[in-house]
Amino acid sequence: MLVLIILAATIFLFRGSDFIKGNLGRLTSVNFADSTIQTRLLAWRAALRQLGDDFWLGAGPQKFDYVFNKYFDPRFYQLVGSENWWDRAHNMAVEILVTMGVLGFLAYLATGISAIMLILRTRKKSENYLEAAILFSL
Repeated sequence: MLVLIILAATIFLFRGSDFIKGNLGRLTSVNFADSTIQTRLLAWRAALRQLGDDFWLGAGPQKFDYVFNKYFDPRFYQLVGSENWWDRAHNMAVEILVTMGVLGFLAYLATGISAIMLILRTRKKSENYLEAAILFSL
């Protein structure tokens, strides 16, 4: 965890260098006023409005385009002009929550949590930290 914090701080401190701009420039130049970020936020807002309609089971798998069309916000035209069709939420948590509902979202979380618990249990039994680290990174 400490290594990740040091790495993030180093990238932030040297974000003006040519190396960082050339290789990680997209990470260091996030601007919430950017039209692509604004359109994603509008799509997520529409998706969460749908959550009120189909809270438990969601709109159904592969149905984000229907949700997007139902709660389409005309501000999309001001931001990007012609981009007015989305078939994905561009955020896995929002997509699963809206298309599969709260029950599907809890199942999605349970899958990840159970995998982590299984890796930790395997590590305790074998005392092989390298194997557990590899499994966790996968």
